[in-house]
Amino acid sequence: MKLPIALTALLATTAVAAAQDYTVRLGHAQSTTDVFHIGAQTFKEELEAATDGQVEVIIYPSSQLGNIRDMIEGLRIGTVQVVLDAPSRLATYTPLGDLFKVPYLFDAREDGEAMWNSPGGAEVIDTIAGASGIRVIGVAWRGARHITSNREINTPEDLQGLKIRVPPTDLPVAMFEHLGASPTPMDFNEVYLALQQGIIDAQENPLTTNWTNNFQEVTEYLVLTGHVKDFAGFMTGEDWFQSLPEDIQQATLDAALAASKVIGDYVIAEEDNFVEKFREAGLTVIEPDQEAFKAKFDGFMEEFNPELAKQVETLKSSVTQD
Repeated sequence: MKLPIALTALLATTAVAAAQDYTVRLGHAQSTTDVFHIGAQTFKEELEAATDGQVEVIIYPSSQLGNIRDMIEGLRIGTVQVVLDAPSRLATYTPLGDLFKVPYLFDAREDGEAMWNSPGGAEVIDTIAGASGIRVIGVAWRGARHITSNREINTPEDLQGLKIRVPPTDLPVAMFEHLGASPTPMDFNEVYLALQQGIIDAQENPLTTNWTNNFQEVTEYLVLTGHVKDFAGFMTGEDWFQSLPEDIQQATLDAALAASKVIGDYVIAEEDNFVEKFREAGLTVIEPDQEAFKAKFDGFMEEFNPELAKQVETLKSSVTQD
């Protein structure tokens, strides 16, 4: 017996609705040409495939869900399910978020991954989740942070009075104040125009971010300071994550891990190419003595936050003992 067309359509719609039990709104602040978007697409593909259509992931690039602070707050109230950005943003809710922006904490991707995947790293992530209501489910290597500037910088002393945009959390502000600069906390989507209009002299980010956001158009120098070895993070609201069935939780974790690897591998493969792109765009590439910059931070963390400095040492020892 043939079913009426309207009934057939209703049953089909109901079947799709039943299959897609969860909708994940994933937001990030970067353009669709950035490695963040490549990682977001990988997360979507992995999670949807692993859950046989139970989960649908919708990606919102370029701050379509609001600025980064809005998106992260959305994780807490449940209007956004996943945000891909710097976990250091969680310093708004707990000082432990600053651990993701400690200057010269380690030297390479492998060192950072070992730290965050150690028992000490897992404990920090659990504590952050309890304090902020946001869980970091994957850490992705972004590369070292470097400065693009309209002032020539060869030594730490050249930073004196430099108006440099930094992320709007306490540690980056304190770092550049410590170096004698004049840091300006600012939302990321305001940076290009601020450089163009001369409101700021410089900004600092990993190479991929510097290039895909066209900072080569509004700055004259790329200064390879490498002052923070940076990780992005796939972050979810803790309440939302804990509400998921165990199999969906595990699929979400696996998708974040796979996407984080894609991001890190891309950054490693393209790092030298991005430096050359800056040269070809007409910027002067400066390779200062990074050890001179690193030496300026001796004792800095103890001064900035003694308890956080102890936590840094605990993390380092956790890697050693693992």
